[in-house]
Amino acid sequence: MVALTSWPAVAAAQEQSQEPDQGWYVSASGSLSLLEDSVGTVANAIGPGGVAIPTLTTDNEVENGWGASAAFGRDFGRVRAEVEVGYSENDASSYSVSSPFVVTLPQDGRNDITRYMGNVYVDLTTGGIRPYVGAGLGAARVEVVTVATVAAAPTAPPRRLIDDDDTVFAYQLMAGVSVPVTRRLRLNAQYRWFDADLVRGLDARGQEFTRTIQGHNFDLGLRFTF
Repeated sequence: MVALTSWPAVAAAQEQSQEPDQGWYVSASGSLSLLEDSVGTVANAIGPGGVAIPTLTTDNEVENGWGASAAFGRDFGRVRAEVEVGYSENDASSYSVSSPFVVTLPQDGRNDITRYMGNVYVDLTTGGIRPYVGAGLGAARVEVVTVATVAAAPTAPPRRLIDDDDTVFAYQLMAGVSVPVTRRLRLNAQYRWFDADLVRGLDARGQEFTRTIQGHNFDLGLRFTF
C-alpha cells in the first residue's frame, strides 16, 4: 500500500527532473561584433588636381562593435529551427584609398546591420551540455555612414560623403555549446560567421559605392523552452 501511494509522487519527481527535449522556445542574446575591414569602391571620384577617377578603391577600418538578437523557434529533439531578428553596430575610424593613389584619412563612420534570418541547428550530443552547429539564410539591411574629407582634399573640413542603405542576401554559420540552467532554461554560447555579400548605394554626389560586409561574432544568450 505504501508503495502504491508513493508511486505518483516518485513519477512526478522524475518528470520534473527530466529536461524537455522538444517544444517551442524563445531566445535572446548579446553579441561582440568583430567585422572585418570593409573593402569598397566609389565611382567617378575626383583625385588630386581634379583628375577624374572612374573607380576609386577604398579600405574602411572597422572597429569592434556590439549586437543583440531575439529568436522564436521549435526544438524537435536533436534539431532546432527558428526565425531570428538581430542588430549590430560597428564604428569606423578611418579609411584608406589604395588605388590609383594611396592616402589614409580619418572618418566618423558607422556600419549598422539589421538581419532577418531563418536558422537551423543540430545538437551533436544529447547530454546536459550540448555542443551544436548551425546555419542560417536571410536578408540584411545595411546602413553605411561616412563623414570625412575627400581624398582629393585631405585638409578640407569633414562632410557627409556617404549615408545610404541597402538590403542584401545574407548567410551565417554557427558553432557553440548550450548548458542547462534550469529544466527549461539553457545558456547558449556560440561563434557566428556573418556575411552580407556586397552592399551597394549612392554617395552624396549620387555616384555608386560598394562595401563588403562580413565578419566574426561571439554571442551569449538564454533560451527558454515552453
